[in-house]
Amino acid sequence: MMQQRVPFRCHIVPQAIAGMSNNAIAEELDTSRPTVIFWRKHFAEGGPEALLHILPCGQRIPPLIPQAGRRGRGENLAEHTA
Repeated sequence: MMQQRVPFRCHIVPQAIAGMSNNAIAEELDTSRPTVIFWRKHFAEGGPEALLHILPCGQRIPPLIPQAGRRGRGENLAEHTA
């Protein structure tokens, strides 16, 4: 039985080839922009077979911005280097 994840991933690629933006694809497929970026990159690097690879359970797509290095609003670099 094919998992639902594989057909979902396969919907990303033709929309990207058609010129849709990552944001538009994410909105249409009701998913996140990082998910679209991740699977577009995975396809570009490994071709169609890359969409069949199943991530181990519990492994999530890495964030675009590492959490440890983030600053909250209103903070600036000078406050941290003084």
